[in-house]
Amino acid sequence: MERIPSILHDEIIVCDGHNHFMIGLDPLRTTGEKGVFSAKYAPEFKKGGVNVIMAIVGADTPSCCAFSDNLQWGTFRVLNSLLQESEESSDTMKVCVNYQEISETVEAGKIACIMGIEGGRPLEGKPNYDSLDILQIFYKLGLRQVQICDFGRNRLGDELSTACTHGGLTPFGMEVIREMNRLGMIVDTAHMNDEGFYDTVRIATAPVIDSHSGVRKICNTYAQNISDERLKALADGNLEQYFFF
Repeated sequence: MERIPSILHDEIIVCDGHNHFMIGLDPLRTTGEKGVFSAKYAPEFKKGGVNVIMAIVGADTPSCCAFSDNLQWGTFRVLNSLLQESEESSDTMKVCVNYQEISETVEAGKIACIMGIEGGRPLEGKPNYDSLDILQIFYKLGLRQVQICDFGRNRLGDELSTACTHGGLTPFGMEVIREMNRLGMIVDTAHMNDEGFYDTVRIATAPVIDSHSGVRKICNTYAQNISDERLKALADGNLEQYFFF
């Protein structure tokens, strides 16, 4: 079915702020398929008028990390898989690391992908030793977004399912956010409990986002949906000062 023309989609850049297409794409690559994005995914995204995708290449769960319990290894694996796919599907997409590359890619009629992770466990590295090394390495490989928590607790902070502990950001979580701000990465507060969220917006020196939470006043049956107070705190940031963009 052809895409229905839309003035909105045709005149602005549409960004899918959180997408898990790599869960399906990476296993196909393991069976030897090449150029999977161009063949199977690009046509569907173009039907939807999507220009930019936040592609999740790792997480706090094995399903996003090549189904490996070693989340750091799995993230490196999926990230590299997307970089290879960017070369093989260069006719339809490109992994982008800054605003200029995004603009040029969209202007060329291709889909711009930004690499992100859903949860900070892949950044933890050696047990009982907090270091920014892994974050810095991922950044050099093109990672530009980190969602601090996914489900449950990690060494950066607590997610909504552990809200009863009232635990906010850990000292390591604070270090990660400060380093992300220095590098110009996108800090994502989706899934965070209130304490961790307000810690994040208080110490961050650039605006933060919530990529995929609903509005609690509209739908109060899903714990991940957030309050008007959190929405207002997110809106207080001046997006024009967001140095990644």
